[in-house]
Amino acid sequence: MEKELLNYPFEKGTPFVSIGGVMSNLYLKGLVNDICREKMLKPYFASPKYSSDNASGNAFGAFMNYSSRY
Repeated sequence: MEKELLNYPFEKGTPFVSIGGVMSNLYLKGLVNDICREKMLKPYFASPKYSSDNASGNAFGAFMNYSSRY
């Protein structure tokens, strides 16, 4: 994950939304936060009550994809 995030061509100042079971892991959350700082992104982490399962992150991503089309 770290290599992919560091090599992705993010636009500076872009929001980076993290949600899902993996983001309830404090180590990974810290890593993502550090990468966001380095890439000049604005990290947003969902509350742990919304990050208990990866399905919540998939549902959020699908909603955002669907919403952007209409």
